[in-house]
This record gives sequence, C-alpha cells and structure tokens, in this order.
Amino acid sequence: MIIPCVDLTPLPMKAALRQLIGCATSKRLGLKDIRMVWPNAPSNWPLGRRALLMTAREMLLGSLQNGLLNATGRLSRRPANPHERRDWGRAWIMHSSRQSLIPAKAWRDGCYDWRRDALELPDCHYIEIQLLKVLVEALWPDFDSIDSARTEADARRASEMVHATPYLKLMQQAIDAFRLGEGEEPKKEVLVDWFRARHIAGQQVSSNMARYLATFVRQPETQRGGNRKWSSTSSP
Repeated sequence: MIIPCVDLTPLPMKAALRQLIGCATSKRLGLKDIRMVWPNAPSNWPLGRRALLMTAREMLLGSLQNGLLNATGRLSRRPANPHERRDWGRAWIMHSSRQSLIPAKAWRDGCYDWRRDALELPDCHYIEIQLLKVLVEALWPDFDSIDSARTEADARRASEMVHATPYLKLMQQAIDAFRLGEGEEPKKEVLVDWFRARHIAGQQVSSNMARYLATFVRQPETQRGGNRKWSSTSSP
C-alpha cells in the first residue's frame, strides 16, 4: 500500500498572517481580481498599512471560525490560582506539551490575543497555535514567489535550449551579426551564404540546412517578399 506524503509543516499564526497579506498585495493582483483571495475586501481597496493588518486579521480569524482552516494549540484546562498569577504572571497553567486540534466553535466562542498568541475560552486556553502551511498557501498563494520561480525556470529552460542545439546557437549568432529584428533585413541569399560558410561539429553547413536556417531567422513578413534592399556595407 502506497501512503501519499502530506506536507505537515506547521505555520504560526503571525506567519500565516504575513502569507495572507503578501498574497493580497501581490503585484499580480489588480483591484478587480483582489476578491479572488479576499472575498470580503473593503470597497476602498487598497488599504493603508494599519487597515490592511486589521482586515487581514479579521479574514484569518473568520476562516478559522468558519472551519475553512484548522489549527492546533497547546491546551490547558487549569486556571491559575491568585498567587500563581502573581508569581508567574499567567492566568492559565499546565499547558499540554502536545498540540491539540482547536474546534471551529472554539474560535467563535473564544477570544484570540495576537500579542500573546493565545486563544482563551471560559473553560480552557490554547497557546503556541499552529496551522498547516499547505492549507494556508492553498487559500492565499504567494503569487510573487510563484511568478519569480516560473521566470527563473523559463530562463533556465531557454538557456538549456540554447546550449543543447548548435543550430540554435548558430541562428542566434546570425541574429546578432546582421542585427535582425532592428529594421532592415538582408535577403535570404545573403543569409544562406553566411550559414554555408559556418561549421557545426567540424562539418560545413550544407546548402539545404543553410536555406532552412536562413528561413527560420527571418521575420514571417519578409519571407513573403518585398523586403527592402540590403547590403553588407550598410551602416548600422
């Protein structure tokens, strides 16, 4: 039996909040599609820094209250005695060393303290609250990181293609030598002669291959004829 691997990386509440804000303020999202990730985004978007933080907190807590996200925390059911509060400065003691699932109802009935990272209810108390990173990222993707990774991957693939085929290298050399795409282009015969004078893997480029290469480096409209006269002595 094959058991699928699940990413169980924990994410603290403050880190989840940063993920939410980063998603909502991504360069990719415009004012029209911000509600894809923030359905209840205020009409006066974009918000100032303080308003953005408060709105993000409401959205994260709302997702926990509605059961869209699950969180865990170290649970205590023992309130501190008056002298314990005085000595330790805590209202609850004897928190479990293990994480316990926090029901959605607890988020609705309790009060979460962002500064202390604690959820307090009349009969219990949670600290060190964590969420699954994979679930937070599913709701609020890091678009900027995704776009950056895709750009790097595309550049890497393009680089691999250039280095993988000597013909693409040769075509790029022709583009640079004749400054193709910058205005006037040479006739196909000029390019054919140029390619015929080159060698690949120690062998001279054949006439047929030179004609193919000359066709592929030119713009489609120039292949239909009517391109302007060009000579090798033209000034740049």
